[in-house]
Amino acid sequence: YSPALVAKRAVEFLSATNDKPFFLYVAFNAPHFPLQGPEDGDRQITLREWATGNRATYVKMVEALDGYV
Repeated sequence: YSPALVAKRAVEFLSATNDKPFFLYVAFNAPHFPLQGPEDGDRQITLREWATGNRATYVKMVEALDGYV
């Protein structure tokens, strides 16, 4: 799940900077396309699902993003 990887790398960067000044811009792709939730794993998403998704998946994506932030 790419937002999890982005968050992990951001935390690694923050941990490594110590007391040096820095600017960190973290751009998550969630909750934009593809609508794939954090628990979907390797599930194959059809073209139709990629473009439309569903509300339950969108909610899971937003909740996960809130946790990463």
